[in-house]
Amino acid sequence: MRQALGIEAKMRQYAEGERFVRAAEAAGGSALFDQVWRGPAWLPSAEEIRNPEAWVDRVRVGAAVV
Repeated sequence: MRQALGIEAKMRQYAEGERFVRAAEAAGGSALFDQVWRGPAWLPSAEEIRNPEAWVDRVRVGAAVV
């Protein structure tokens, strides 16, 4: 039973990640999404993965400052 629940949780994480990537690319293309590779500070938090618009806003502000 635990194994089945673990697999379900992992599949949910994959789905959330996929939604995040699609939303980030829809907001600014691959150039915006590629900001995740700039360093640890640019990675989305768990909350931002669930709410990609928050990450997009944060990254756009950060990119304008840099």
